[in-house]
Amino acid sequence: GSPSSPFFHQLGRVVGDGSEQSLALALNRTLE
Repeated sequence: GSPSSPFFHQLGRVVGDGSEQSLALALNRTLE
């Protein structure tokens, strides 16, 4: 995981959305 990974950018968007489901999906994709 690089600090410049798109995951962090997506995470920020997810948190801004306040969507826990989207967060779970983002984490799932990252762990894949």
